[in-house]
Amino acid sequence: MFTFLIGAKLTDKLAINIKIRITNHWNSLFRFVDYPNLIQPTNNDAERSLLPLIRIRKVSQGTRVDNGQR
Repeated sequence: MFTFLIGAKLTDKLAINIKIRITNHWNSLFRFVDYPNLIQPTNNDAERSLLPLIRIRKVSQGTRVDNGQR
C-alpha cells in the first residue's frame, strides 16, 4: 500500500518525517488485518470511554475559569 514511500527520495522535511514514522511502525500499522478478532481498525472504544470525562469538563467549564487552570 505505502511501500512506494520506503524507496522514495523526499526533500520536504514533513514528508521525510512521515516516511520515517511509517517505516518505523510499519509492522504495527496494519496489525488489525492479521488479527481481525483481536484488534479493531478504529479507536471507537477508546474515544467512547473518554466521553464521560469530556462531558464533565464541558459542564465544569474546564480551563476557562481561573480555578480550572490551576
